[in-house]
Amino acid sequence: MLVRQTTKNYNVVFLALLNAVRGKAEQRGGPPSGVDVVDFLARLQGESQFWPSAGRVRAALRSLPAYAVFPRPRLRMVLEALELGLRTDLTEKVTLPADLTIEHVLPQRWQSHWPLPGGADELQARLDRDSAVHRIGNLTLITGKLNSTQSNAPWLAKREWLRSHSLLRLKADIIEQTEWDEVAIDARSDRLADVALRLWPRPNDSEEDEALDSAGEGETRVAAGPPDPERPDAFASVLLLADGAGVGEQMRRIIEVARELGLHPRPDRYSVLLAPPADRRVMLVAVWPQSDFGGSFRIIKSPSAFARYIPGVHPDAARAALGASEEAGVLHGSDTEHLLAAIRTLIPEPLEPPAGVPEEPEAPGRVPDSVRALIRLRAAPSGIELAEAFAEAAARIPGTHLRVQRSKAGEPWYFRIRHDRFSSAIAYIHPRPHELYVEYRLPRSHPTYDFATSRDGPYGIVAQPRSPDDLPVVMRLLNDTIAREG
Repeated sequence: MLVRQTTKNYNVVFLALLNAVRGKAEQRGGPPSGVDVVDFLARLQGESQFWPSAGRVRAALRSLPAYAVFPRPRLRMVLEALELGLRTDLTEKVTLPADLTIEHVLPQRWQSHWPLPGGADELQARLDRDSAVHRIGNLTLITGKLNSTQSNAPWLAKREWLRSHSLLRLKADIIEQTEWDEVAIDARSDRLADVALRLWPRPNDSEEDEALDSAGEGETRVAAGPPDPERPDAFASVLLLADGAGVGEQMRRIIEVARELGLHPRPDRYSVLLAPPADRRVMLVAVWPQSDFGGSFRIIKSPSAFARYIPGVHPDAARAALGASEEAGVLHGSDTEHLLAAIRTLIPEPLEPPAGVPEEPEAPGRVPDSVRALIRLRAAPSGIELAEAFAEAAARIPGTHLRVQRSKAGEPWYFRIRHDRFSSAIAYIHPRPHELYVEYRLPRSHPTYDFATSRDGPYGIVAQPRSPDDLPVVMRLLNDTIAREG
């Protein structure tokens, strides 16, 4: 649950566990042993069976928007377990009330009383804050009455209420803080991960995982093994996941060979995308580390992109080397060198860096390749279908233009929609693994249709669709934006 892996085969796992433990007991001629249970679970492999490593649990708790992706009863169960795990033999035995609710310390609607840091890139700072709100480090448990009282209160008032009225250990490190921001949330996520790993340790965790988890507060947490030689901080998150999945060496090898060939490896929190030097917005190959099959990658290859952006590569040659499919598949860790050899057949000599990056030609009614690459980069694995469906519907509206927006570091971050009637973008869209985050250039007073939320500022309406069923109201808001007076 904590690392968002499927539980679809747990019934099979438990039946196999019972058979294995019973068989071991019969061999010994004695009663079942807890050691046999642990040994069986620790040896499981596969998407729905593996026991996540300490590094993987820590990475998930530090990055996942827990409040958005976990069902509320399960999330409350986790927080209650963490509360009990924070207690010691000297702690008073306080029974957890039945009416506890989940509280965001930094409110979901933070705009009124929680200003962004001065001097920051406002859009980037807003994205960082919205991303941090639902992380486990920003959540605690309080009574329903206190929850309604606190609402969207400013930090000092909320801290005093927690200090005066909450008896739980969960709030102890919160009320010690002078400021509550993204840095404090990440630090508390790490502390709660430590508690979770004490409560639910995986037996025989590798030394690599132990080294990962031994980093104390104030130390930089980096992936085990040698750091990436170029921009190590940018690759730290995905290398951490790769190391936890057992494919850290293979991930570093992919990055190394890509650079040797003149490609541009572009890191994200969960993946690495290989782009051609002619246009770093284009996806040639993208890989996501996972623990399935003893360590593997989820992979998307685009033979058509190789043929279009790599000089001298014919479409037939690209399909022969990489396969004809452009759908997501699995790359076993042991097959990494085969993939790299296939890419070398298409790029026998290192590519020369271009003098400049050409603008992508626009085709009316079509989603640009750069936008599709951004969606596959940012929304993988579960949000691609939703994001592409929205982009395709938006592109079909006459007069609209979709463009990728880049961060100050030059990385694709989100895309915007412009319309011929207006000089400013009418919407900003941030693809995410679990949802879209859509900001519309509408006033706060505009109807939300019981779906969106409103806020101050020129982009006053925000929608967060999580399934294709939400698209009608999302598109209705986009059409409202186009129909408004210029």
